[in-house]
Amino acid sequence: MDNQIPHHIKIERLEQLIALQNEITLQINRSQLGLTFPVFVEGRSSKDSGKWTGLTPHGKTVNFPADRDLYGDVVTVRSVEAHLWGFIGDIEKVRSERGLVLQMAH
Repeated sequence: MDNQIPHHIKIERLEQLIALQNEITLQINRSQLGLTFPVFVEGRSSKDSGKWTGLTPHGKTVNFPADRDLYGDVVTVRSVEAHLWGFIGDIEKVRSERGLVLQMAH
């Protein structure tokens, strides 16, 4: 086909677009620091066994420390550190499968 954009130009443009989207995503995450989110706990963090990981209702990953098994629970987590992939947070509350709300010791 005539008038095709060279492959290296396509790659450059794609890389620029990805970099821009990464900046936007990080800005959005930083704007949500200090907010609390309900997080469904999926298990231990694959990169830090001292932390648990889960997802907010909007699909953001949140890693947070906890001193007990929270697998399958819904916890309220306050975001304290923003990253491109999501947040590091601190637990505010734990809601067990029975719907009870427990306060975490600080």
